[in-house]
Amino acid sequence: MKAWVRDLLLRLLANTIGLYAIVIFLGKPAVELSSFQAAVFVVGIWSVLLAAVRPIIFAVKLATSPLNFVTIGLSSLILGFLINVIVTASVGVAGAIDGFKVKDLWTALKLSVLYALINAGTNAFIGGKKDK
Repeated sequence: MKAWVRDLLLRLLANTIGLYAIVIFLGKPAVELSSFQAAVFVVGIWSVLLAAVRPIIFAVKLATSPLNFVTIGLSSLILGFLINVIVTASVGVAGAIDGFKVKDLWTALKLSVLYALINAGTNAFIGGKKDK
């Protein structure tokens, strides 16, 4: 198995377990997740949506680079966070995936923050460029 495929599958598994832990942490009325398969599907959809939006984020960062320079990167952080919240809300609150439901926008905000932290930790520990 190629290293990038292994890393991709490990990230998917780690993010799925992380999503499951977040759902348990936030509780049943706030977030509903019916099965582990639904969690895998949700993480897969989030990954595809965020990858599709990434060129738009890059274009906006490029257009707002003076603002980014003045705010020492804070505007990029906020933009990335807002995109993550929008994707989470569109998938969870709208009920776009059977077996996954988020109660409201505030819950989607909490879920987005926690998932971003888990995703960053996963990306830091799994894969990435290695020095040779």
